Amino acid sequence: MTKCIVLGEKSEESKGNPIDFCLFLNRKLEYKLNNNIHTPYSFKYIELICLNYDDEDNDIMFAYDDPCARDEGVLCIGHWNDGVV
Repeated sequence: MTKCIVLGEKSEESKGNPIDFCLFLNRKLEYKLNNNIHTPYSFKYIELICLNYDDEDNDIMFAYDDPCARDEGVLCIGHWNDGVV
């Protein structure tokens, strides 16, 4: 099960609209269309970095599997929605 984390807030379990990844930052520091390369349910942790980052209601999220290997995580732009997977 994926744990969804809002930085600076206490965790609450909820049901609703799932998280959606639209773009991700690749290792060349280029944003690429996701095209289901990275799906929210394929990660153990997703952190909400910034809600409503721009005028198009995009959110910045960081997804990873191992808290000790965060360098293997993925920075994503998409929609946090209700913060569930």
